Order: sequence, then C-alpha cells, then structure tokens
Amino acid sequence: MSTDAVSGTRPQSRLERRVVAAAEALLARDGSVSAVGVLAAIGWLPQSAVDRWRQGRVEWLEQLAPVRTDKLAAALEHLRGWAAGKWARHQ
Repeated sequence: MSTDAVSGTRPQSRLERRVVAAAEALLARDGSVSAVGVLAAIGWLPQSAVDRWRQGRVEWLEQLAPVRTDKLAAALEHLRGWAAGKWARHQ
C-alpha cells in the first residue's frame, strides 16, 4: 500500500478495506494487531491453522492460507501500510 492510500488520495481495493477493518477491530478489541490475527479475521486462516502456527508446527504462512502467495503478500502489504499510517498519525 502506498502512502497515497494512507492519505486517502486513491480508492482502496476490497482487500485493503477488509485488512484495514480487521486490523482496526483487533486493535480496538485486543489493543494489538498481528498478521496472523488479521488473516484469521478476514477468513483466510481457520482457528486450527492459527493454533498450528502458534505451536510452531508450520514454518510458513503460505502453507496455511488458501490463497495465492501474491494475494497473501498484498494483504500483508496493506497491513504494513495501515500500521505505518497509524504510527505516523500518532507521532
């Protein structure tokens, strides 16, 4: 996600809106946000997969998410952009 998306100068994709909404909800509920938590919140990781990840039984998230790696990378980039925007607004 570019800084333009953070400032709101370009339309957000459906995926970006889902990631941002999930991150905001997790932050409000738990006070923290993780990539695994966001992927679970948007429906890409069932709880059983999250448990396997947390137990260290899976090495890469790509093994768990039922989406192409480019889509997973895009979701994580949207999360990074959201976090950067949050950080910048709180400085």
